Amino acid sequence: MGFLRQILPLLSLSSLLFILPLPAHSVTLTSTSSSYTVNANSANSFQFTVNRANCDVSSILYRGSEVQYQGGSYTQISSGLGSGTSVSATTITYQGTNYVKVTCSTSTLTHYYVVRDGDSSLHMATYTTAEPTVGELRWIARLNPSLLPSDDVSGASNTASGTAIEGSDVYLVNGQTRSKFYSSQRFIDDQVHCLSGSTMKACMLIPGVAYEGSSGGPFFRDINTNPGGSYNTLYWYMNSGHVQTEAYRMGLHGPYSFVMSRSGTPDKNADLSFMAGLGLTGYVATAGRGYVTGKATGIDGGKYPIVLHWYNPTAQYWTTASSDGTFRSPAMKPGSYSQALYQDELLVATATGVSVSANGATTTRNIASTFTSPGTTLFQIGDWDGQPTGFRNADKQLRMHPVDTRMSPWGPLTYTVGSSALTDFPMAVFKGTNDPVTIRFTLSAAQASGAATLRIGTTLAFTQGRPGVTVNGKALATPPAPTKIDSRGDCEVCNDIWKRIFPEASYQHPPVYVGLGHLKEVLSSQCPGHTPLLEKYWEYYNNTADSSYTESDDPKIGVTIQRGICYLATLASPGYSCSLSLLRRNASPSHVTTARILDPDWVDLNLVQHWKSLCLSSHGSKCENPLKLPFIRPAWLIDTEMQCIVPGEGCPSFTALSYQWGSISQMRINTNTIKSLQEPKALCRPEILSQLAPIVRHAMYLTSSINERYLWIDTLCIVHGDDAATAKQIGLMGAIYASAVVTIVAADGDSQYGLRGLENVSTSRRLEQEVVPFRGEKIVMRNSDDNSKESHYFTRGWTYQEYRMSRRRLVFRHKMLHWECNCNEWHEDTFNPNISIIEEPSASLEKPEQSVLLAGFSDQDSLGEIILEYNKRDLTYEDDALPGIQGLLSVVGRSFEGGCLYGLPEMHFDGSLGWKRKWPWKNLRRRVESERFDHSRISGTALPSWSWVGWQGEVQFGPWDACRVRVHGFPIEEVLPITQWFTGNCPSGVQRRRIKSTWFKNREELKDFTRPLPVGWTSHSRSGSRAVPYPDGCDAKVFKHENMPSLEWSYPFPVVDIQESTPLLVPEQTRYLFCETQKTRLWAYQIPDETRRSRSPLVELCDDLGSKVGELHLHSEEQLNLFPDKRTGASRKPYPDRRKANSLNLLPDKWRGESWKPVDVVAIYRSIVYNSFIFERQRREETYTVLWVEWKAGIAYRLASGTVNRADWESLALEDISLVLG
Repeated sequence: MGFLRQILPLLSLSSLLFILPLPAHSVTLTSTSSSYTVNANSANSFQFTVNRANCDVSSILYRGSEVQYQGGSYTQISSGLGSGTSVSATTITYQGTNYVKVTCSTSTLTHYYVVRDGDSSLHMATYTTAEPTVGELRWIARLNPSLLPSDDVSGASNTASGTAIEGSDVYLVNGQTRSKFYSSQRFIDDQVHCLSGSTMKACMLIPGVAYEGSSGGPFFRDINTNPGGSYNTLYWYMNSGHVQTEAYRMGLHGPYSFVMSRSGTPDKNADLSFMAGLGLTGYVATAGRGYVTGKATGIDGGKYPIVLHWYNPTAQYWTTASSDGTFRSPAMKPGSYSQALYQDELLVATATGVSVSANGATTTRNIASTFTSPGTTLFQIGDWDGQPTGFRNADKQLRMHPVDTRMSPWGPLTYTVGSSALTDFPMAVFKGTNDPVTIRFTLSAAQASGAATLRIGTTLAFTQGRPGVTVNGKALATPPAPTKIDSRGDCEVCNDIWKRIFPEASYQHPPVYVGLGHLKEVLSSQCPGHTPLLEKYWEYYNNTADSSYTESDDPKIGVTIQRGICYLATLASPGYSCSLSLLRRNASPSHVTTARILDPDWVDLNLVQHWKSLCLSSHGSKCENPLKLPFIRPAWLIDTEMQCIVPGEGCPSFTALSYQWGSISQMRINTNTIKSLQEPKALCRPEILSQLAPIVRHAMYLTSSINERYLWIDTLCIVHGDDAATAKQIGLMGAIYASAVVTIVAADGDSQYGLRGLENVSTSRRLEQEVVPFRGEKIVMRNSDDNSKESHYFTRGWTYQEYRMSRRRLVFRHKMLHWECNCNEWHEDTFNPNISIIEEPSASLEKPEQSVLLAGFSDQDSLGEIILEYNKRDLTYEDDALPGIQGLLSVVGRSFEGGCLYGLPEMHFDGSLGWKRKWPWKNLRRRVESERFDHSRISGTALPSWSWVGWQGEVQFGPWDACRVRVHGFPIEEVLPITQWFTGNCPSGVQRRRIKSTWFKNREELKDFTRPLPVGWTSHSRSGSRAVPYPDGCDAKVFKHENMPSLEWSYPFPVVDIQESTPLLVPEQTRYLFCETQKTRLWAYQIPDETRRSRSPLVELCDDLGSKVGELHLHSEEQLNLFPDKRTGASRKPYPDRRKANSLNLLPDKWRGESWKPVDVVAIYRSIVYNSFIFERQRREETYTVLWVEWKAGIAYRLASGTVNRADWESLALEDISLVLG
């Protein structure tokens, strides 16, 4: 028999006030911007606080004492739902009793917290549509160890002061073994389990049919408690991967409760039927259920418990029959079930097609045991009850480790039939420890004369463990391996990693992400399995983390799988990751692996040629022209065969080089040198060769090695001296990279570093691969799948569009070769002799936002995602901000009528002017024009303040445009123009042109749903189950387009049919804007620290009387420091009649002290902002978006954007102006 040894490490994650009133002495809900607090108003006071950002419970107060651990780890579902969680709260009165319900929702999970008036309990239910990606489906309370030090299994799960002896969860404490696994109880027995102290008791209550949505059946068990750490934990596992015996169930789990008492244990039959009236998704009341009754026969009810079990993919139930076999099931949800009969835990019969109906209907279904004993039993050790009952140490194995000193000696033992006690036979056999177990028996001549059958019952086995039997020196046939059970084995961390590395069939679909806990905490376990792996990762993390991180940081870490590749990743911002792959065993060709050891000096160019041939022959149009552009031949190319510069016209195909120049100046050709460089072997002449950066020679060699002749490099293929010709070639750079058959990406260094590892051409790459032992295998920790770390290349502005527009990329990164195209990503260190052809876009090239735009959708927010990634990058000359992305903007700009003016789509122009910085902790910085040339003559090189082009940093357009259907919890905006915009190159407004914001002009026509749908569009009913905001008049339907049916829109609109022939849209880039609008002066101050959003540089805008009218979203902390940090006279009430106060000039100076800063703002558009939350009606707010400006020579320059409430704006003293924005 195999013995279950499981180790599971702890997982840890890391204002305006209003109170919703209820009757006196009733449960109360208090809300702040960051949390909800619910007080039960019970005799034994009970209050809990939940974080509105992530659903973590941060406080549990019982009788005035803080029960929740306060060291930074919280009570939560799984390992925490994370920042994408929507949290709302509501008060409910049902059948005369008051309740507060808090609802936490993600895309696949809804968790409910319910507090009942006067009840010191936290009632819960959890609804799922998929297993969570943030850890196993469990509720875990992390509690104050000083108040609740004791478990209810005689300390078996208390690991305090212990030393880890196996994995990270079995500890030796004063000679005794302890583990949180030793707290488990069978589901059929486990309705209540607790932690307790001298003054209080905290219990999990799982009554009635609360297990119906779980998996595992009546005898499944999992962790209940774990006292002894910095916090003491109380669990309820709903779905568990510990010895998983069946697929996880989705739907509603529970209801269940966290119950606080002074000393008493809650009634295991507690009635939670009140949950029926609280609007829980998936809840089925008793009236909607039915029953199964019948009689089980063939089991001695006086000797064995008779257990009935019903199950289907959505529910499970069980009951214990009376000793005569009669039974009645719990109240079951309607459906068809399988029925199982157990003799104690031994399965003895099954039946199918047991139908259950609603409304209390009863189905009768008898069942008889099919278990048979042989006609004559020669001897028998133990009973057929599905457990090792009575065997040696069977009474201890659930609460102790096999090495515990309280265990009886394991042997090897000899059992003599007829004289030995049952305890002389071990309940488990460990290979190499207590095997063999010898059974001595004597048969009479008659008994020995015929054939005999030896029956051995096992309950669980690991690593294909099964009995091998020898009788009188003759070995019997080895039985087949037992059914493999998906178990975590010895260590949960090890198994979470293993299941995502090893490509076994049973591990094909693990959760996308599983949290392992805080890195230092996981390392502290000293598990011999995962510790070496995580120590290497910690070393990598410390070497790559930016300067804001220190050795004292303890980031959360998890394991994830993306496109078949396993990663260790931190959840810090920014996050860090490295991939893990099994190393191939050369001596075992059948060994299923993914990694190989590479030549430390030289790259494998044969592999590159193989990749290129495979892509060209197999991927077809998917990789040939993904951007739908006409083929561009550059003006000049390098002929690698003739070693000279040649005209690009007539060259059939070419490669391109994307690289960083570095600090050393490059050779640049001009109209005087181009003629001599066209002579054969010109690039081999010593005077020329000495001026070429090493990367030029390396790229020429590589191009020839992959059977291409022509190469484009900017330094040798853009001729300077003719400004018009030069500007044309620079403008075509994006299209040149899109036309190259392959782009060589030098991500490891600059032009002097070159392409290392080309044998006989460049220097050795000096590759060092990290190989770490893990579970008898070797793991290669590699960086080959992370293109955002440790490479200056990915911080440079020009390389952004070069990389994104290339249809195929051969990347030198982390001293290895990588291939990226629209269908595949391949890596030099990946061992796969038969590379599969993946017929789906590569995540690296086919960015979702780019796909939306190339499908013809004029989606401003998708454009914003592209701009966000680009604008944080660095440029040597900051006035290259627009030229550095103009090629890509011209490609995606084909979806926008009129194209883009300085990066802002003209058809959405009014709304796009309201852009702001994306993250409150990341500043924007004003770019500065260089003195390279006259910006008035070179189009697109100015840095206007009104465009994001004029500022470096991550930006976003305002709230999402209302046309696209978004997830709940995020506001959407409908822009209402208030002026007409013009643009020109002269601030006087001479020769200005009108900007046509056609999106807003046509919008109301698009929302006329009485008209026939445009071609390609279909309408669908809007789901009422999601709290998704929608614009006025669009509450009934959503619309989908055949180009991308996964997206939903609030109304149909023209979609551009982009083809190769679709012209690129690049309007003249003019630097000034003109309009007629209104301005006013407001007063601003920093929001006080106690109410200001964390690290958010917001300032409040106030009128002359100190009344708040809006707020500014500043660009930087530097701007924030310009504003006073406190209000004076803030307690003074504003004059009730603002217009009268203004006309009488009453006390305005008292509101304009040193604690106020005047700001000039101009209105740019009006908008309606919609927001919606679960269980709340949609909110609708009208605002004006304004720009804070400063004036220079009559020209306004943007400093920041903000919003002002519409009614407030229209009541202010406004001045009509002719605005010039520069």
